[in-house]
Amino acid sequence: MQFNSYAFILLFFPLFLLVYFTVGKRRTRETIILGGIVFYAFAGWKSAAVLGGSVLITACLAQGIDRSQTKSGKRLLTALCIFLHAVTLVLYKYWWIVPRLTSHPFDFSLVQPLGFSFFSFQQMMYVLALCRGELEKHSLPDYLAYILYFPKLTMGPLAEPGELIPQFRNPGKWNWDHAAAGLRVFSFGLFKKMVIADTFAGAVNSYFQSVPEASSLELALIMLSYTFQIYFDFSGYIDMSVGISHILNLSLPLNFDSPYKAVSISDFWKRWHISLTRFFTRNIYIPLGGNRKGPLRTDLNIMIVFLVSGMWHGAHPNFLLWGALNGVLLIIEKRMNRKARKTFSWAAWLITFLFINCLWLLFRSGTVGQWAGLMRRIFSFRGSELTPGFTDAFFTPELVAVLRIFGLTGIQQTIPWAALAGFMIMSFLIVLIPRNNHRELMENRRITPGSAILAAAALTIGILCMSSESIFIYSGF
Repeated sequence: MQFNSYAFILLFFPLFLLVYFTVGKRRTRETIILGGIVFYAFAGWKSAAVLGGSVLITACLAQGIDRSQTKSGKRLLTALCIFLHAVTLVLYKYWWIVPRLTSHPFDFSLVQPLGFSFFSFQQMMYVLALCRGELEKHSLPDYLAYILYFPKLTMGPLAEPGELIPQFRNPGKWNWDHAAAGLRVFSFGLFKKMVIADTFAGAVNSYFQSVPEASSLELALIMLSYTFQIYFDFSGYIDMSVGISHILNLSLPLNFDSPYKAVSISDFWKRWHISLTRFFTRNIYIPLGGNRKGPLRTDLNIMIVFLVSGMWHGAHPNFLLWGALNGVLLIIEKRMNRKARKTFSWAAWLITFLFINCLWLLFRSGTVGQWAGLMRRIFSFRGSELTPGFTDAFFTPELVAVLRIFGLTGIQQTIPWAALAGFMIMSFLIVLIPRNNHRELMENRRITPGSAILAAAALTIGILCMSSESIFIYSGF
């Protein structure tokens, strides 16, 4: 089930709220567990079976870790659990390579369950916290509620057990201020996904589904469109997840902090998918020695982390190269003069944003060769024509309906790039000017009449745009 669906907004979540704030006053964890099962069941029985098996095995190992009387026993069971999850992740992500590496003619594919990496990592985090003594003891209801809490089940954030489990024990009563603030953030997230991200997705897909000849300007705009698509898709999900949790009187860790305001690659990774960066830092970078064993070892550790990050995204050379290039850029940055980056902040922002665009295009391209060809064509600065297939993608059915109301239907023919320019300007304003929505909630800012009206409009438009349920990009990871 997706947050941007009629089934979730009009049926599942209202019913869950009713149960959560009535029966859930005494059975909060049980309500969360049941809600997670129902929510995830919409992904299909195969995905649900994998999740169920994964949870069952981890629960048994967690029980063993909790009962073990020796540190070596705890560490052995923890290592076994992490090994099993790692092997399963590799199996699901890389199984398609096996027929290519062997002469066997079989064609057996494994469909990766929805949000598989996220709930696998969460289970690793749970047993690691248990082994480190960060949890008092293993509790099956606590564990199941932590894993199955549906706002973070399929796309994160990767919350530490100690951040979430204590909140389940005393979530509090219905709070109108929390509900209003949470609904406001949810509405903005829905608008980001349905109106902005999906519009850019249509424009990007119009090129990659047919790969027509295009000018340098159009390819540059396609690259920028994907940069905005992945931003608003992920940001939209995070806003909805945070908003839902706030309505439930629960708090998720900060996972997205205006990353396109970054003035360096390291700054970007402190703002984008913060919980995943924290997971890799704590469980890979620091155990490898972090920055404590000299510059060369530090550089190697950085590369290992980013290569693992690339592999985590999928079994494709593009992802591996994407991770490697991010690592190289971060290493180069560490050799630069930090004062120079502060002095020329606008130049640093522009250079960083350009690198981010180029690397996201690698993320989206079909092959490394295609990405390299697109880079050459973009920076050849040849041609400025825009094809109708690209510009028309921004004249969405909803926008065309509004133009008809005001008698402006001719604008699509007279100024074909008008909607494109409008979306680009709106996107730049959103990513560069306002504060992060999650930070607004963390500081408990009151809702103004203007923001309430804006949220109501965003929710209404977002729901009206849900003619079909679109998948979030990161749910595939």
